[in-house]
Amino acid sequence: MTSASLRRSAIALVGAGALALGPALSASAENGEEGLDEQTQQEIEDLREAMEPYQDVDQAIEDGYVQAEECVETDDGAIGYHYYNPDYINQDVNQDEPPVLVYLPDPDGEPGDLRLGAVEYIVADEGQDPPELFGQEFESPPEERDTGEQLDEQDTNGEDNGEDNGAGLIEDQFNGDDAPDAYSLYVWLFWDNPDGIFNPYNTDATCEVEYN
Repeated sequence: MTSASLRRSAIALVGAGALALGPALSASAENGEEGLDEQTQQEIEDLREAMEPYQDVDQAIEDGYVQAEECVETDDGAIGYHYYNPDYINQDVNQDEPPVLVYLPDPDGEPGDLRLGAVEYIVADEGQDPPELFGQEFESPPEERDTGEQLDEQDTNGEDNGEDNGAGLIEDQFNGDDAPDAYSLYVWLFWDNPDGIFNPYNTDATCEVEYN
């Protein structure tokens, strides 16, 4: 596989999802770290600090993250909006540069407001052993994936500007039989996940928020 096709395949992977929405912030998310050793807890706290600016989705977009799908929810939990950074796709796992940010509707905000819930590390599976990070072995990402077709040739605000933001590439990959295998690890930094900080699905999450 060429580097270009591998890059396309890796970008396609982020059309995957799994994420969360809950009324809890990072203090509750930290409760899911019980049982982890002190070094791992510190590494996660350092990552949480580094990702803090991306609580503002506009900052993420400014830094190169692109929305890859609409908000998706399954019986196992919500699979939120995934924003990927093409510069971080298909590189070696870098703790400080997660390729994907996962956002969900903010129940404490206004309709349309998003809140950062998790990050995802994802790499193409080319037959190598699964990577490890934070003492966790990467696993196959959740099967539920959005093709991103509704975002093809649209910018992140959903306005047709005649340019492809990458979602079309995702669509092409998912609509065929060549969707690549992958290894993935989610880390719930800013949202409580009752099934654990590394569980892709969040049973306390929803894409449907009722605003007063």
